[in-house]
Amino acid sequence: MIWVGIEVTGSWIACKLGMTDIQIAIQDRGYAGELLRLLTADGNHRVHLVDQPVSDIDGIVVVDEEIAKRSTLLKEADLTRYVVVASQHASDVDWLWQIGIRRIVPADYPPPVARVAVLLAERAFQEARAGKNGSTHG
Repeated sequence: MIWVGIEVTGSWIACKLGMTDIQIAIQDRGYAGELLRLLTADGNHRVHLVDQPVSDIDGIVVVDEEIAKRSTLLKEADLTRYVVVASQHASDVDWLWQIGIRRIVPADYPPPVARVAVLLAERAFQEARAGKNGSTHG
């Protein structure tokens, strides 16, 4: 495993090469904090709690349905990197499925379920990237 030091706004942090960045933009800070704890526990994820996802951070984006409604990033071609935590009924979030988001987690499900959805999104995102770069799995 290779570790590198990165300077971030005057401070140095250590991270592993190949870590996946994950943005969490969920209004329920308790849920967001627990998801952050679960994702950082394995040491393979660099997690950013944000009010609104930004395109400058590559990787997986986790939002609630209210932030998804306001996000201009959902107009991206690559929606494999999105996970939406939705507190509304399935019929109210059908539009997410229609635009191409395939990982929708009911907000009343515990954060470990959202973690699994994030890991699945991460895998799909990496496979999509590998396909675009001409890589194949053996």
